[in-house]
Amino acid sequence: MIAALHTWGRTLCLHPHVHCLVTGGGVTADGTWKPVRGGFLLPVRVVQALFPGKLLAALREGLHRGTLRLPDGEGA
Repeated sequence: MIAALHTWGRTLCLHPHVHCLVTGGGVTADGTWKPVRGGFLLPVRVVQALFPGKLLAALREGLHRGTLRLPDGEGA
């Protein structure tokens, strides 16, 4: 997996987001490539349904524990 953190959008406004490239398979114990079935590592509909709730729960937990801080300023 390769990931790049971007903190600014095209209009140079604060817009933190991550771009990720993930392989469509992996190397087996004997060194051969095994592609994922269906073209995706995880079922798209399942990820679409679960990801928003999991992300919000993790953000709330970080705020509750004090391990996540929001920046001061407009819109915060």
